[in-house]
Amino acid sequence: MRRQPEIISTVVTEESMRLVLRVPADLAQFDGHFPGVAMLPGVAQVDWAVERARALPGVRGRFVGLRNVKFTHVISPGALLVLQMRRVPASGGVTFQYTQDGVPCSAGRIEFADD
Repeated sequence: MRRQPEIISTVVTEESMRLVLRVPADLAQFDGHFPGVAMLPGVAQVDWAVERARALPGVRGRFVGLRNVKFTHVISPGALLVLQMRRVPASGGVTFQYTQDGVPCSAGRIEFADD
């Protein structure tokens, strides 16, 4: 079973990243979450964002936390998502937002710290 989304496209600048992702129906994270009404767990959304944030120029250090995280719309198997990320130079963090057809699904800020 897969654990990652299919990346359709990626655009990276000095301060931001925009990815178009397809959520495979056979994703391991759907197993048991929830029977009869599959939805992508929030922890998977955060994990994907943290992993991809490390590809932004200037992002380094270890993951230390999340701020202002909100999950506002269910993400179902087969969904086509846009993940928009922007570096926050003052804090070293990265904001993220998942949308589906322009509807916000989740958002927050990822914090990193140098060791």
